[in-house]
Amino acid sequence: RLYRYLNVAHVAGYVALSPTYTRDNLFEPFVAAHKLLTESEWRMFKRERLDVDDPSGAAFHEFVLWAMTAVSAARDRREIASPNEMVALHD
Repeated sequence: RLYRYLNVAHVAGYVALSPTYTRDNLFEPFVAAHKLLTESEWRMFKRERLDVDDPSGAAFHEFVLWAMTAVSAARDRREIASPNEMVALHD
């Protein structure tokens, strides 16, 4: 889950930084092709109405928050003792 969220954040960052990349020509095709979000995650993202084309980077920040939450949850479940042990988090 962590790696998926970080990859989604990465692609959202490109879309926010350049008018060359958009939700339609990069974000949605890339995320779908690599199955980076589950159906429920897509619904959650769309419910938040975050615009990946927004240069404020709000969508990027949201996905980074999702990644940080995944790390915190793994630590709470004692799957990792510290962030340096994130190898255990991959799907």
